[in-house]
Amino acid sequence: MSALSYHSNTYDVNDYILPNGGIKSYAGTIIDNPRWLAEFAPALNNVERYVGSASIDVTPTDWLSIRYQLGLDQYNDGRKRYMPTGTDVGSQVNGFTINQEIKSKFINSNLLVTLKKNLTPDLEATLLMGHTVFDTKSEDFFVRGEGLVIPQFYDISNATNFFSFYDFSQSRTEGLFANVDLSYKRFLNFSASFRRDVTSTLIKPNNSFYYPSVSLGVILNEAFKLPRFVSFAKIRASYAETGKGTSPYLTGGYFGSAANFPFGTTPGFRRSSVIGSPDLRPERTKGVELGLDFQFFDNRFGFEFTYFDQSTIDQIFSIPVSNATGYSRFVANSGEINNKGVELIVNATPIKTKDFRWNAMINFTQTRGKVVSVAEGIDRVLIYDPGFIVSQAVPGGNVGDLFGFPYRRDSASNQLLIGTDGYPIVDLTSLKKVGNAFPDFIAAMTNTITFKGFSLAGQFEWKSGGDVYDMSMRNSFRNGVLKGTERRHELVVFKGVKADGTQNTTPVEVDGGAFYRSEGRYASAADVLLQDASWLRLRSISLGYTLPADLLRKSPFSTATITFSGNNVWLNTPYRGADPEASQNGSGSNAFGFAGLTIPAVRSYSVALNFSFK
Repeated sequence: MSALSYHSNTYDVNDYILPNGGIKSYAGTIIDNPRWLAEFAPALNNVERYVGSASIDVTPTDWLSIRYQLGLDQYNDGRKRYMPTGTDVGSQVNGFTINQEIKSKFINSNLLVTLKKNLTPDLEATLLMGHTVFDTKSEDFFVRGEGLVIPQFYDISNATNFFSFYDFSQSRTEGLFANVDLSYKRFLNFSASFRRDVTSTLIKPNNSFYYPSVSLGVILNEAFKLPRFVSFAKIRASYAETGKGTSPYLTGGYFGSAANFPFGTTPGFRRSSVIGSPDLRPERTKGVELGLDFQFFDNRFGFEFTYFDQSTIDQIFSIPVSNATGYSRFVANSGEINNKGVELIVNATPIKTKDFRWNAMINFTQTRGKVVSVAEGIDRVLIYDPGFIVSQAVPGGNVGDLFGFPYRRDSASNQLLIGTDGYPIVDLTSLKKVGNAFPDFIAAMTNTITFKGFSLAGQFEWKSGGDVYDMSMRNSFRNGVLKGTERRHELVVFKGVKADGTQNTTPVEVDGGAFYRSEGRYASAADVLLQDASWLRLRSISLGYTLPADLLRKSPFSTATITFSGNNVWLNTPYRGADPEASQNGSGSNAFGFAGLTIPAVRSYSVALNFSFK
């Protein structure tokens, strides 16, 4: 993806190979042909995954049941990368090859004891007690061989210089919990739980933490006589606390293997530039949730509404520190984040006959996150900084705020401020808030239509708002491959005002060096880099047909269904990259609003045959 963002669109990317099999590039070894790289310098992955589980169920009495389940999830990810001599990075070391083996193992143990009893004719009680163990282990073996003796022979033994490292990680979390559910006359439901976790990633006494929850629900149509058109009515409220440990090895300073250290190809161990704290505490979240669930007209129409308010304290961040300390970052608990939002689900069956049925469902979600505070002694937490657009948590700001260098504007008219040279000016003096990664709302509509044996289903999704930085964009306009850089070697008068407030009338030439590549005029401007990540997409669609039972009477099957499906079928977005949903940092990251340099989700189609036996 990086090579594709560099490559000029005035040269045919499919004209990529020389008669001798070498790379054909219009820029020598500076810009590689992405088509040639895909064929002769691939990044290969071979993943083997094994998932299994075993369980034992014992029911000594009609009110007591015991269940134990043990699960295993193990995968080996073998990776290889080849880079010939004639390429950009390969020419620097006479070609290289990489062998990497990543092994991960997850073991999950669960013991559940359930007691269910009617304490009185009107009061039913259920007590659930349990013990859980979640064990993780991962290993990473990496070898890079440089200086290939035989060209295009990518066995690791063909290299002359070798660099290697080994990484190991292991953690375990154990939990004890209990949950009690009480139901009175089928209309009043009360639930309370308590859990204690112990994690190996934190140091005593902070490695053990407790969190409770409590909820109450009232089914109104069971408690009161409501109009007949009310099929179901419920109000609910809950309070819950959760705790969360951290990744392994963040409570102190550690050493790791390093290439080119202490000198040359001599292997050694180097102290990490990140230092942790032995006083690191678990993250804690406390939240309140209120909800309404209603169904009307024999469940032909209904809705679920939820309001939530959650606060998370002691979030764990890696905070920049002065290099004079001997480290670059310090892992610590940092401040408080508050999230509030609403969720609405509306369901309807507009048409229902003997042979035809149309079900529709609309989901609406809106969330707002606020940075209440950060760690004592600092005014902000840097979350992610790839350059030019930065994610930071600033007290009083919103979760997902993005900071950058905008164009300077006239304070009176808000027009672009034009310099004495006739070009707009990027304010490079300090980072300023320029956007937010999170949307105003997300709405989805799912429709399912059935007619006799046919079934047609589809889901549309609408995401409104949210900003994103396409990290491949700077490469693209630096090399003039974007539509926005088509105007070159033209005289242009930029619309804006001078420092004295008068309109700009100075014509200037727009070209690659003087404008598009200039950080003070274009290349670093947040107005250029940040894009609207809204979208309207057809997330999925499927068409199925179930054979009539009469046709299967003499077959061994009770049902037979064929289904044609499509995913990521259609996308409409103002985003100029491939897909604004293709996050640069992947799931689990706190850095939102960064895309590009990754492979976007693919459009896929499938055919499924489902049979059930008599």
